[in-house]
Amino acid sequence: MPRPTTAAGLLCIALMLMFPGLVAAQDFPNRPIKLVVPFPPGGSTDAVSRVVAASLTPRLGQQVIVENRPGAGSQIGLEFTARSAPDGYTLVLGAADGLVVLPVMKKKAPYDPIKDFTPIAVVAEVPLSYAVNVKFPANTLGELIAYAKSKPGSVRYGSAGVGTTLHLGVELLQAITGTQMVHVPYKGGGPMMVDIVAGEIEMVLTSSDLAKKYADSGHIRVLAQADTRRHPLLPNIPTTAEVGQPELRAVSWMGIFGPAGLPKSIVDRMAKELAPLLEEPAIRERMILVGANVRYIPSGNIAKLITEETAKWGRVVREQRIPLQD
Repeated sequence: MPRPTTAAGLLCIALMLMFPGLVAAQDFPNRPIKLVVPFPPGGSTDAVSRVVAASLTPRLGQQVIVENRPGAGSQIGLEFTARSAPDGYTLVLGAADGLVVLPVMKKKAPYDPIKDFTPIAVVAEVPLSYAVNVKFPANTLGELIAYAKSKPGSVRYGSAGVGTTLHLGVELLQAITGTQMVHVPYKGGGPMMVDIVAGEIEMVLTSSDLAKKYADSGHIRVLAQADTRRHPLLPNIPTTAEVGQPELRAVSWMGIFGPAGLPKSIVDRMAKELAPLLEEPAIRERMILVGANVRYIPSGNIAKLITEETAKWGRVVREQRIPLQD
């Protein structure tokens, strides 16, 4: 064998030993990709993940398989991804709940949302809405606030669990308006909605698709959308900005992340497919139907988003004196 070829071969072997991810990234993807969803099937994050996975599969030429790994407020699925090999074949659809809210609610954060993950892109956001049981004496957000002020501790609100966006979104309402309500946490949004229909609780913060579903069936009354623009599923419901509460915004965003150390070539390949995909009218329509809106934020801007959101929700936790979790 000629000497130059031998030298090239030795160099190649050395590169493979020193930078295995670099070599693996060159032909990415060459097998199916696992997209971890740190929530159970049926929720907004799961629905968005399936829209994204089904649309990415033909673009990448490899199947993108959704794998639900729920538990501990999305901590289990996120930690699983953080411990996976940074080769692009295990990714996670992380949401604000696990990457922002959960860390600020813990005495000791289980991971660093910036250092322990490689952001690829934010792909969607789910605006949330304040709603009450249909028998509750409030037809507007203003009337709910007035009622809660006149009877401190009389309004019970449900959430999908302590330290979720559905929890802190109502705490934000209380912090801004000076109201006092009683938190009733559930093990997920499903049981929460069952109890507001039954009248066991008076108020919830919920996603647009669930708000529409239960309002159309006559069980709840949607008072306001906690956003600056109306979601197409709720075109007749005002936003909090429209009713004079512009700071009252509770939106859960979702993005695709890999483990720390994911090669830039893989991030770039995924972004190359995601950006035009999210511009397709059919994808935007499918997102709307599951209660979401397309929102594309590239990799380089996601750390800023996490930092800003951490400051916002951390301030709510401190002001409302919410006990930190172990």
